[in-house]
Amino acid sequence: MPRIEAPTLAEHQALRRSALVQAAAQILAVDGPHAITPAAVAAMAGLARSSTYQYFPSTAALIRAGVEEFFRAAMERIETEVPAEGAPMDRIEAYIASTLDSAVSGHTAMMRLSSLDLPKECHDRVRELHDQFGDIVGAALVDCGALDPEVLTPLVTGLVQAGARQVAEGVPAEDVRRVIMRLIRGACPGC
Repeated sequence: MPRIEAPTLAEHQALRRSALVQAAAQILAVDGPHAITPAAVAAMAGLARSSTYQYFPSTAALIRAGVEEFFRAAMERIETEVPAEGAPMDRIEAYIASTLDSAVSGHTAMMRLSSLDLPKECHDRVRELHDQFGDIVGAALVDCGALDPEVLTPLVTGLVQAGARQVAEGVPAEDVRRVIMRLIRGACPGC
């Protein structure tokens, strides 16, 4: 019988599942979804390949778990860096700065997810999770009285994604942030 590495079986299983999810997210970030296999994920997590199937029935499920972890970590970072209260433009600027900082520090894999060859269920989930980032921007746009915030929100998040790609390619983050904020202020003259 395998050795239990936690006080309870449930905690042991949660630790193993978490190790597999972290490994899937790391492989996704570094090598892309084509590199995610049960064997590769298990090896990175320090587990037997057969352990993977106890928690994830397919490679697509592993990829989805990696994608979910990506977004969870990104949302946690943004929630820490973007104030829930305060001036709406300050919140939008903090969101932009956080996103661009991620591009500078090499966390660009999330931005590439929509263009990767992911299973359809993963693309759908990426869209759902991405909408959570839009909620942060949308709330700030509503708070500042922007006209048509439901139209403006996806435009702003798309602009920020495009800016993050530029930063990842070497354009100075401060230059990109300044231009994005100028465009947003132009679209929200009352803010």
